[in-house]
Amino acid sequence: MYPRGRRAGSTRVWIGVLVILALALTAVGAGSLFSPERAGADIAATSATEESNPSIDAPDVRDVSLEVGTTETSRNLSWLSTSSETSYVEFVAKPAAYEEGGAFPEEGAARVEATGTEAQRTGYTAYKATITGIRANTTYLYRVGNDAAWSPTAEFTSSAQGASSTFTFLLAGDPQIGANSTSSDAAGWSDTLSLADALNPAFMISVGDQVNDKQSDDQYDNYFSAAGLISLAQAVSVGNHDVGNTRYSDYFNLPNASSLGARTDTGSMSGDYWFTYNGVLFMVLNSNNEGVAMHRQFMQEAIAQNPDATWKIVAFHHSVFSLARHYSDSDVVGLRNSLPQIFSELGIDAVLMGHDHYFTRTYMMNGTTPVVPEGNDVSAGEPAPTEVRNPAAGEVLYLTANSSSGSKYYPMNENLSTSALPGYVAAQDQSSRKSITSVTVSTQSLSLDTYYADNGELTKMDSFTIKRTDAPAITAPADGTLEASSAFDPMEGVSAASAEGDDLTDLVHVSVAAQDGSEIRYVDTNEPGVYTITYTVTFEGQTQTATRTVTVPAASDGTGTGGDTDNGNGTDNGGNTGGDAGGTDDGTGNNGSTDSGTDNGGSTDNGTDDGTGSSDASAGNADSGSADTGSDTASSASAEQKTAKRDLPKTAD
Repeated sequence: MYPRGRRAGSTRVWIGVLVILALALTAVGAGSLFSPERAGADIAATSATEESNPSIDAPDVRDVSLEVGTTETSRNLSWLSTSSETSYVEFVAKPAAYEEGGAFPEEGAARVEATGTEAQRTGYTAYKATITGIRANTTYLYRVGNDAAWSPTAEFTSSAQGASSTFTFLLAGDPQIGANSTSSDAAGWSDTLSLADALNPAFMISVGDQVNDKQSDDQYDNYFSAAGLISLAQAVSVGNHDVGNTRYSDYFNLPNASSLGARTDTGSMSGDYWFTYNGVLFMVLNSNNEGVAMHRQFMQEAIAQNPDATWKIVAFHHSVFSLARHYSDSDVVGLRNSLPQIFSELGIDAVLMGHDHYFTRTYMMNGTTPVVPEGNDVSAGEPAPTEVRNPAAGEVLYLTANSSSGSKYYPMNENLSTSALPGYVAAQDQSSRKSITSVTVSTQSLSLDTYYADNGELTKMDSFTIKRTDAPAITAPADGTLEASSAFDPMEGVSAASAEGDDLTDLVHVSVAAQDGSEIRYVDTNEPGVYTITYTVTFEGQTQTATRTVTVPAASDGTGTGGDTDNGNGTDNGGNTGGDAGGTDDGTGNNGSTDSGTDNGGSTDNGTDDGTGSSDASAGNADSGSADTGSDTASSASAEQKTAKRDLPKTAD
């Protein structure tokens, strides 16, 4: 036993220790109570520590990312897991009898082995896999992992497939989870995607800055936690807040990722990449890499691999035609002075961007030159254009998205004002409201509808459509032979119509070429030969032509040697009915008879038989004027009037 005095001293020491601990705990508690921001930071730090050092007894699969594949028939996936054992994706068409929340239907499911690499996140392996054979309009169930740890069963539904099938995708600007408050940003992001689900998107493009801090696993967790994202394929771009840490490549699995545009400090997924969806070519660039020549090479190669693409769309982070804080940044100015001309040269249709947290839509741009339609000059107080039909080669639309989560908004650049906007601006908005853009693509149109996503609903803010109309159709008679000296109207039997069925016949322009190719005024049915008639109609920038060939035969030569005998009864055996109606024979055989009859064309023939057996010197010259001393009075004038060359009419707007 201890002496009484020592025991008492020991007791006092322990009491002192307990008092100190109580004070320390009180201080921590007070700090948490009176400093919410500090409390949030402490919780995040604790969470990150726990996540970075998972319990061996609690295997974990997290941040499952469903992404676009090379085509609409495939999907890429990535995820993190504490298991380092071989892992898989299992997927199956959703059975009709499957009940939500039920066990994954393993029977009949396909299994694809994933590749794994050590992740930046301590204790985790980053896995990637690709599933193929996705059928149109089918709901699939899937899970990732292995028997040590599987993800919860998730599902996605494919859209219609094929180059003629219409589809919709979302454009999301800068979620940037953590720029304001991680929890509020994540809530705003989730709310936007929940509302946008009503637009029935096939996938989503996020144009960069998925997170605010490239090193924060907690921010990535909150990005992936958005409602519905596990069922919506995504295609992301590297933002300036994502670049510089290979976590970006741990968390995403992008198709056809190139070394062109890549940054070693961001990993293999940071390079430019491409994919197609229903015949549309998408090219996503890493604009943090200012090597413009590399981006050009990448796009040229992607286009060469997809020569039949119906549309070509480019996406990247740094907006080259914006209005806010980054408008005058040196890197943005450098890209503005180089990329647009390349896009025009390569036939890009639309460019989708972010970075400036301020909605901006340009006019159609040829390089850096805006194409301002008549009546749509916003600098003159006129309304912004809402569509363009059949834009000329080299014309490109640029759209900069505002924040999709509401985490951050920028005001207009201090060097600009609403009364003196850059000439490229057709529409702009900074209402400090989160938004999302829905892009609907068909073979004939590319429609971009931007919505505010707040107050529990989507409210349309801006709309623009690029329309392609098919060339109008022309119907013309087949090639044929005309009757000599007949009246001829080249428009008889000709019609024209637009792809929508509008009658365009009055817009048809007619031109005629002779057999030697020279242009002439009309088809002369008194002049034997082969004539080419060309019909042209132009409507909404589209031109269609049709041609036909008509032949005018040579008339009989009228010498009588082929049986052209005047019987004096009004019938010319050479084929001219009624050609010599009043010939008189002088009783001396054929000598000296005078033919004063009138032929079918209306010319009077005063020829005299020469006693050689030719009873009518003009019998075979129907209104040709070669033997008749009379004048043509009907057919030739009529033909000239009806076949005169038509002037080119105005084309429809």
